[in-house]
Amino acid sequence: MEQAFEFVVSAGRLLPVTVVVAISLFVVKEVLEGKRRRQGNSRKRRAVCRLLANEIERNHWSIKSLRESLGSVERALGSPNEEFTVITDTLGGRLVRGTDDGEMTFERPIPTAHLEGLASNLMLLAELDETLFEQALITGDALKELEHVINLLIDYGSDDSKRWMLDTYPDYARSELAEIEGTISNFYVKLTGQSLKAHRLR
Repeated sequence: MEQAFEFVVSAGRLLPVTVVVAISLFVVKEVLEGKRRRQGNSRKRRAVCRLLANEIERNHWSIKSLRESLGSVERALGSPNEEFTVITDTLGGRLVRGTDDGEMTFERPIPTAHLEGLASNLMLLAELDETLFEQALITGDALKELEHVINLLIDYGSDDSKRWMLDTYPDYARSELAEIEGTISNFYVKLTGQSLKAHRLR
């Protein structure tokens, strides 16, 4: 800004007043327009960060819920009489249900991975903050892995021919969930400046 006005003052010694005035108005307009764009980008960045932080909190809940389901499944696998099945409720959600001699012993929802907000805002994030964009790509891969871990539980629990794979599934899933949680936690800190503690159900 200061250099621009120094140029205008210097030009005033050589150019007609009308030309100097026109140049001055142009410089002021460009400075104000640049400031407006920066403020607009700052507002967009804050809004996108809030949206993505909410989605991370929802996935944090999904991780917590899946860990609880894993504990129930593991207990059922270790019991000689208890069995579990994956069922679909009336709203289309998946549940894991345990039974012992026909009596229900537990029923837990199988969570979903939430990737929509991240996927729909990637291009905007690339324009606003390159560092956040790169971290978002890493987080996106982690959430795809979360989706894969969830789908394996549904697949193994729904297909009798694959149920033997459940013997090693809990340990595998816990290891993957720890890595996924670490990745989304790092992204959350970048978005909010705070550690990830909240769990958002919806």
